[in-house]
Amino acid sequence: MVELKRLSEGKLPKDSILRRLIISEPDSIPRESFLSKLAVWRNILYTEPVNQSYESRT
Repeated sequence: MVELKRLSEGKLPKDSILRRLIISEPDSIPRESFLSKLAVWRNILYTEPVNQSYESRT
């Protein structure tokens, strides 16, 4: 989870909802919890308005 937090801080805009959600998570969570959150985070990534500018930077 720590690596995902670093990645989100480095790649997502500061005003990203997804970035704030990931950073707010504890450093360690159970695998089942992570997998269920991953599905939600993916949906947020693809629906977040900042995603359009994010995709053009990659």
